[in-house]
Amino acid sequence: MPQAGRFYYGPNLDRGPSDLAYTHTLSANGIIQLPKQFQISAIFRAQSGFRYSKSFTNDDPDVDGDGIPAAIDFTAGRNHFSAPPFVNLDFRLSRWFRLGDHARLEALIEYFNLFNRANPAQIQTAASGPVRFRSVTQFLPGREGQVGIKLEF
Repeated sequence: MPQAGRFYYGPNLDRGPSDLAYTHTLSANGIIQLPKQFQISAIFRAQSGFRYSKSFTNDDPDVDGDGIPAAIDFTAGRNHFSAPPFVNLDFRLSRWFRLGDHARLEALIEYFNLFNRANPAQIQTAASGPVRFRSVTQFLPGREGQVGIKLEF
């Protein structure tokens, strides 16, 4: 009979990087004022992929004896695998128009994920199944744009 609190696979069962551990991150942003009231701004971010663990596909063991099977395959190591890198550029172009002494209008166009890069949102973590292990199963949205007008008074 399993015993609660006993380490069946050793004391380092849950040792590994955090779910939020990113090895490399580069972030840059800026605003450039151009002639004739034009303005360009951008936010760029590139980072290593998020961490994830391999999961059991059947006969999940009850590693700590609490009656609840473990979903994570601890023999592979917790968060041992990394998703593909994330790269994103958000871009904005705007222009101000003066409306009298106390008001101004801003016309703008914005693009999110300007490179239209397929950044991963979810990875297949099961060792076997209809989708191959480590395959990207869901992506973040592609390029999106919007046009806007802002009135300040």
